[in-house]
Amino acid sequence: MWRKVFFIVCLALACCVLLLNIQGCTKEYSYEIQPVDTTGNGPDSTDTLQTDFIYFQCPQCEKNPGYIMGKWSFMIDSFSFCGIVTGEVMLTERTAFTFFGPSTCSADSGLIITCYMDEPFAEEAAYVSVDLVTLRYYNHPGAKDMLQADASLGFALVIQSYSKTTGIMSGYFIGNVLTDRNTIERISNGKFEIQF
Repeated sequence: MWRKVFFIVCLALACCVLLLNIQGCTKEYSYEIQPVDTTGNGPDSTDTLQTDFIYFQCPQCEKNPGYIMGKWSFMIDSFSFCGIVTGEVMLTERTAFTFFGPSTCSADSGLIITCYMDEPFAEEAAYVSVDLVTLRYYNHPGAKDMLQADASLGFALVIQSYSKTTGIMSGYFIGNVLTDRNTIERISNGKFEIQF
């Protein structure tokens, strides 16, 4: 009888040890980097990695597109960014508006621009400079936005034309942005055309 109990206890302990060693269904995240040249023959003879960030070049984005309804675009150096506008909202007082939408080449990234004015702009407007503007170029898998900007960085947006009758607004934006690496880059040739 004691022999049977001892055998059952040993079997139960063995099962517990096996269960503790089995890994659960956890997803493993990994990031592979380029090997480091530690021989001293490479361009950088130290054992540190080069962390210069190169933006993903989207082949569908033109370098200098015109105004296209429901689209946004901008450039940083020679890298083109573009996407579609999936939402736009304007306060009825016409003192603030926002528009947003994903990037053409990556559904995980996209642009959000929000603008605030001190006073309402007219029902028909041309070349109206926005007082307060913020830009976010987000990346869902990333911990923080790839690009952020506001007026304090020298970022500016101009409403080139707006008609309350048609609800169509087109404009451009330009200026410095803060990257997720805490460096400053310059956006150029930023354009958008939306319809409220």
